[in-house]
Amino acid sequence: GKIQKCDRKIDLAVVLDVSASIKEENLSLAKKFAKTLLRRFRISRDNVRVSLVAYSESVKIYSAFEDDQEEEGLERKVNNVFFEGSSTATSKCLTILNSRLFVQESGSRIKESDVRKVAVVVTDGFSFIGPGIVKLRADELKNRGIEVFAIGITKRMGDDELINLSSKPVQKHFLRLTDKDSIKRITDNIVQEICK
Repeated sequence: GKIQKCDRKIDLAVVLDVSASIKEENLSLAKKFAKTLLRRFRISRDNVRVSLVAYSESVKIYSAFEDDQEEEGLERKVNNVFFEGSSTATSKCLTILNSRLFVQESGSRIKESDVRKVAVVVTDGFSFIGPGIVKLRADELKNRGIEVFAIGITKRMGDDELINLSSKPVQKHFLRLTDKDSIKRITDNIVQEICK
């Protein structure tokens, strides 16, 4: 049957690590997860606004909160995310989420207290700058009321960094995407957490 779509007011940023350590097969898993997740929301200017970001050494905004909020278009943009394969600038990406994405000028409803702000970051947790700086940058986001889910991908993931990235309670915000079979469970967990 048709799934009930979550229609709460949420600014949802989906962030994909496209660096070398991810490997292309994991990126295709990450994209499958992203599309599965987006299908669970009523995407519109009034309900769930989505932005899509990919990063390796540089950070690319594929879609901002002010752009078209339409499920098919966003799904196409996820398909278009390409594997960059250089180093992992997680802290730089978090800075851009903070200064360029979760801001009114970019279409975020950051000042509206009834809108939940969420970033779902899919990464292996091995950035070249290390867990300490990632924690600083992630805390800057969290201190502005942005809830961060860290989705660990690949068989070997850097738990320290993923824990530093995720909001508390960690066990609800640090989830492991190890194979196709874990997509549904992770998606359910996120939807339950942010749509209740």
